[in-house]
Parts: sequence; structure tokens; C-alpha cells
Amino acid sequence: MIDCLLIGHNEMDFSRYEKTLHLYGEDSEIYRDLLLNFVEYKNKPYHFPGLLNEFVKDPRLDSKLRLSDIFSLTIAYLGSYLSDYEISFDYIVSFQDEMEKLRRILETGQVRLTAVTTTLYTSMQPILEIVRFIRDINPKIKIVIGGPYIYSQFKVTGRKKLSMILAQINADFYINENQGEQALKELAEALRDRKPYDKIKNIAYFDHSQLVVNAAEKESNILKEHSVNWKLFDKDISGLVATRTAISCPFSCSFCAFPQHAGAYRPMEPVDVEREFHHLNQQKNIRSVSIIDDTFNVPLNRFKEILKMKINNGYSFRWNAYLRCQYLDEEAASLMKQSGCEGVFLGIESANQVVLDAMNKQVSVQDLECGLSLLKKYEIMTFASFIFGFPEETGDSINDTCDFIRRMSPDFYRTQLWYYDPLTPVHRMKDYYQLSGSGFCWDHKTMDSKTAMDNVEKAFLDIRGPVWLTQYNFDFLGVINMLNKGFTLKEIKRFLRIFNARITRRMKGQR
Repeated sequence: MIDCLLIGHNEMDFSRYEKTLHLYGEDSEIYRDLLLNFVEYKNKPYHFPGLLNEFVKDPRLDSKLRLSDIFSLTIAYLGSYLSDYEISFDYIVSFQDEMEKLRRILETGQVRLTAVTTTLYTSMQPILEIVRFIRDINPKIKIVIGGPYIYSQFKVTGRKKLSMILAQINADFYINENQGEQALKELAEALRDRKPYDKIKNIAYFDHSQLVVNAAEKESNILKEHSVNWKLFDKDISGLVATRTAISCPFSCSFCAFPQHAGAYRPMEPVDVEREFHHLNQQKNIRSVSIIDDTFNVPLNRFKEILKMKINNGYSFRWNAYLRCQYLDEEAASLMKQSGCEGVFLGIESANQVVLDAMNKQVSVQDLECGLSLLKKYEIMTFASFIFGFPEETGDSINDTCDFIRRMSPDFYRTQLWYYDPLTPVHRMKDYYQLSGSGFCWDHKTMDSKTAMDNVEKAFLDIRGPVWLTQYNFDFLGVINMLNKGFTLKEIKRFLRIFNARITRRMKGQR
């Protein structure tokens, strides 16, 4: 028997996704944003990796570009956690690619519980597709859903609407905790041992059509106590994995809800990071490691100590991470290069000091310039992400950001519309900023979402030099994936420029 079957990401058919967003209207901000992420060929939409997979004949693409090329840390961590407690598990990394494997496992009738992860979902559609698939094959198998999507629903939705949403999803259990490993373990144990689950903390379920929400209790799982056992997943690792050396984030940016979800910042000590790196280096199939800490280079002394440790131990894998420009100096940049850094994601967000202060970014524009200059000096690939439209944004502040992008010329960049999430700290100042609306449709005292979206499109059309990086099913880690398949940075940029030129022609009404 399989006590728990973990199901990874559902990369839904892009044509259906495009049609769904098109229902919002061609002038809606959400659809206009999507238009910057696909091209049409013979009346069919293609996102960037889909276009390469379909039309580029290159042996390096014999194994197609997929999100699941980077092995899911969620599956790796949950599977290892369950294994620590002698709970048997199996897993599906990619729902779409492994649908037939999943069907065969479900048809055996040997699965007690399926756990659906929601790490990358912003809507319930991919969840619904997985649940329906399981129900059609074996309606007796219990289904539990957790992760960011479910946790957010519990946080922002009233009880009546929440009950309707969960009933529509049609799972058996829901985990209402931002970590949730302990709840999943106890639920799997209860089903295995045929014990009641009404006392399990942080779960919800329906009893005679009434939503029951068990008592809540904050989980505080410690990374070093439940590190990933990579040997459990060796057969499915094709070169790229993700890991983390910290829980949560040491900052509290006004536009970000992550620290509120993840709790207190808890970094691993360098000696524990060394143990994790040692395990990674022992796996012969691992060539590149994505360190998904919200900010890897904080504090700076810890960052340097980890890089020196990697160099001294001669670990062969390359690495990439999310960094903050203001926490870099000459020594750190040099160590990054020596230790095999292949690229960094920089959440710069704005190059206007008033907007940066409103965002609580705790950085100066000069610090941003210094950090980027150091990365360029040591030839470390950079992707810089920017937000347009945050409160205090004006046409002049957007011009400052666009001038910064041109002047500093990161390898890749993207400007995107601010998403108004009521769980973020800025919501507490909604009256001060005269904020109304939500999501991608909002208005405040200095800008509205349509004007901000106009400027996103203008930046796409006007900025030359750095390459606009598409977002849907690709992003920064897509570049890393292509590098590890053997493509050069020059080739990747050329492919993206061709793709972006096609979008430009559409925007200008050309064929």
C-alpha cells in the first residue's frame, strides 16, 4: 500500500488557459499581461518553451523544455519528511507528462491518500483537473490539498464563500497551514491506522455538507531536522534541483505577503548548509542547484562563509539564487564567480527612491547600481524584475526605472503590473493611498492599473539592449534550464529576441 501519493505541478494546456483569460476581455489587464507571453501561429497560441519544443529541431531539445525539468523541491521535501516517519509514499512530478503513470497507480487500488501540491497555482483550474482525474479513476481514494493556494483561500475568504470554493474543488481534506508537513503526516497516519482525524490540527473537511475546520496550531518545522533525502528521487533527477537554506524572508516589503505566510525568518547555519551541499554533491545526476531562499545573500557574512565552504570542498555543481543588490561587495562577487554561480534573480522592483521607500525595500538607487555593476564585472548572468504601479508610482518614477534598465543593462529584465493582494502590508494603508479594487485591477491616488499596464507595454516596445524575459512557463529558471541543456547565453537571447519581435509586430498591428 502507498500511504501517500504526492502529485506535482499541473502545467495546463496553454490554449485552454489563453481562452480562459480571454473571457476577461482583450482590454483587461490580466489578458494584456498574457499577450506579452505568447505568439500565434496558424491560430494557435504558443508560449516561449512551447514554440521551441514544437518548431526548433535541435538535439539539445530532444528532452523538451518543461517546468518539471527542475525537480520539485516540494515533492522532495514532503517525500523525505514522510519517509522520516516511515510513511510509504510515491510521487508524480508532472501531472500532464505522467498522466498514464498516475492512472496505472490509481487503478491498483493501493493508494490510501493523494496529496495535491499548489505551489505555483494562482487559480483553481489546475487543481480541479487533477481532482476530477482521480475521482474518475477511483472515487474511493482520499484527496488532500494544501500549499499556498489553499492557505490563501482560508486567509482572505469568508466562511460561506470558502465553503463554496472548497466544495467546488471536491477534495476530502484541506490543509490550512503555510507549512503543513506535520498535518499531512498525521492525516496519512490516521488513514493508514484507521484512526479518527477530528483532532488533527490545521485540517478542514466536510461532514454532512458542513465545513469542519479543526483547531489551528502554528507549525515550526526545522530544515536541518528534515533535510531532503535525495537518494529517494535519484531516478527522476535529470540535472537540475532546487533547495533552500532558510525559511521565510528577513524583510517585509509592502507588496509581498510571503513573510506573513511563512512566519519568522529561520536561516540554516553554514555547517548545516554544508551537510546539505555534501548530499547534493554525492548525487551523480545533479549538475545545477537553484537556491530558492527569498534572499540568499543575507546576512552577507553568512553568504561569504557558505561560498568559501563550497569552494574549499570542491563541490562540482553550479548554482543560482535570488539576491539583493545592496548585500554585495567585491569579495562576495568574486566568491560567487569562483563557486560556480551561473546567474541570479534580482527583485529590484523600482529605480525611483520614493517608490522604493513606499515599498519598504530598504535600499537606495545607488546601492542597486553598485550591486549590479559588481555582478556585471564578474560576468554573472542577471535577471532584474520590476513592478509598475505600486502606490506613489507616477509617470516620472516609471521613467526613472526605464532609464535605470537602459543604463545598467542586466542580461534579462521584465516589468510587470503590480498585483494588489489584501494580505500584503500595503493594504493597511489603503485609506492613505486611496486604494480601491484588487488583483490586477486597482486605482490609487497617483495611478490606476490601466495606466500602469500601458507603461508595461511601452517598456516592452521601447527598451533596447537587455532582453525582455517572458514569464509564462519559463522565467529565470527557464534560462538556467536551457544553459544546462547546452545552449549558450547568446543563443538564448537570440531565441527570445525573435520571440519578442513577433509579439512586437502583433502589438503594432503588423503581420
